[in-house]
Amino acid sequence: MQYTVCGVKYYLRIISPSAGPSRCVLSSRARDGILNANQERKQMQYRRLGNGPLTVSELSFGTWLTVAGGIGREQATRCIHTAVDHGITLFDTANQYGAGEAERVLGEALKAFPRDRYMVATKLYFPVGDEPDKGLSAAQIRKQLDRSLERLRLDSIDLYQCHRFDKDTPLE
Repeated sequence: MQYTVCGVKYYLRIISPSAGPSRCVLSSRARDGILNANQERKQMQYRRLGNGPLTVSELSFGTWLTVAGGIGREQATRCIHTAVDHGITLFDTANQYGAGEAERVLGEALKAFPRDRYMVATKLYFPVGDEPDKGLSAAQIRKQLDRSLERLRLDSIDLYQCHRFDKDTPLE
């Protein structure tokens, strides 16, 4: 069986057809797609992020293959709104996805919700668009952080990550 959610095709497979109502599972990475014959949605589950006090949804919404250009802006906004409405609280992006467009669309879409309903994780290292700048030097981190905050329309980023190791920047 095939379903399309926010323009992405998911294929369902039957897990136990002989045990009463059939249970179907989306065979993509979307674990919240567990459905029964009546298509009832399971409640979103939440976990602590590491050993800290932050709690996030077990599923996050990634923007690389969707918001960064895989689907149109209006459709991306609908997907983000649907994710929040279904309990997703963690949104993952990066400064370089779609040359910064993923951060712009995500920030624009999330403005419809109170800031305490979601967390944003973004990354840096790679050049953004035609810019030659890259890396993890202190100057580059400050520059890319300011630009990400502007694109996301936020005062703070909840989880700021290095997209990869930078051999040209010492760890000290």
